[in-house]
Amino acid sequence: MRIDRRSIMRYKIVFRRLERADIVILNLHLSPFVEECVKGLNYSTIDLQKPRIFLNLRFLWKILRTLPQTSKLAAWVVAFTYASNASVLLTMDNFDNSNHQPGQASLLEEVSKVLKSCRVFSIQHGQELRRMPTNRDCKDVTLLCWGDWARENFPKFGRNEARLVPVGALVNDLYLRIRPDVSIKHHVLFVSTVKDESWWGQSIGERREGYELLASYLRRFCEKFELRPTIALTIDRDHNPDLREDELEREWFESRFSGNVEFSHPGSLFGRSGDGEQGDRAPKYRKERYATYFASDCSRITIGMSSTVLWESFARGNRILSVNLTSNESFDFPIHGTWSLSKPSYEEFERRVRDIIEMTDEDWNRVSLGPRRFLVRQEVGKTSIDLIRAEIMREIKI
Repeated sequence: MRIDRRSIMRYKIVFRRLERADIVILNLHLSPFVEECVKGLNYSTIDLQKPRIFLNLRFLWKILRTLPQTSKLAAWVVAFTYASNASVLLTMDNFDNSNHQPGQASLLEEVSKVLKSCRVFSIQHGQELRRMPTNRDCKDVTLLCWGDWARENFPKFGRNEARLVPVGALVNDLYLRIRPDVSIKHHVLFVSTVKDESWWGQSIGERREGYELLASYLRRFCEKFELRPTIALTIDRDHNPDLREDELEREWFESRFSGNVEFSHPGSLFGRSGDGEQGDRAPKYRKERYATYFASDCSRITIGMSSTVLWESFARGNRILSVNLTSNESFDFPIHGTWSLSKPSYEEFERRVRDIIEMTDEDWNRVSLGPRRFLVRQEVGKTSIDLIRAEIMREIKI
């Protein structure tokens, strides 16, 4: 979800008290996941799409002082956090990355430069490996990242947080809280990366070209072995008011597999269908995300290209195969091994899929356990929520 900084700042003056809070959360569609980390603590959320001017002396003084140094949106966030007397500003990292404009500072870069009164925390949400400019200054932000791999390698890809602390994968751990018993129901799960209208147009970019070829490999494999693949539909679907992207996404796969596909659905996890999941433009984030996770857990193998879902599925111990059929190494799986291929022929792809499926559980664990713990931290007796909360509590002034 991208915030337009030019049009968003249509302030509304509100005559109400600005409550004190130890923690301020940037409130967007993923904030319910973040709020799980701070239950029972004194926190508030601010809606970046509905900025308000508070008749509060601390707020007004800070926003006027900050405006000459930052964008309007950053000044508003700084003023709200400062006036709340918060010790912590908390958000998911995908917000800051998605709203970064080339040649400009990101929102958290702006905020962290002037908001010295509290610690800014960003929780890793995905596997963002698109290369960013590497000459940017460090922003005074602590990234609560998934594991040691991110801590060691994210800076090489241009991530510029000052501190990276491995805590595990938050949303993945929340899913594990509610996951029912798992049994194998699907032979092959194919992870969709069909994101937005660029996939429906005539222009085929590098990523789509590689994904199209991978889809053709999978179709050939399934036809040869008489399998019906399951498609894990896109979770963070872009919102276009002029397109029914959920329908277009299904049509994309049905056309490429001649209708020989089925789709993951929240009803498989939550016990019933309906409830508005089908036909809505906006994804039901928790239900769709967890349904994808559950479909992967119930599959013999999960196949995809450069997907967060693959990282998380791998961390849970599932058999995966990440295939990069482009010449861009940023689409490679971060840790090379049996579970990854780069520019394979169809014959190599087929052999690898069969090898992975035929491995015993003991052999899979033997080769994957160390790498998956390097990718996503796993600590006995502690979840990512425990570790995130511990980092936050160190900063709260009690």
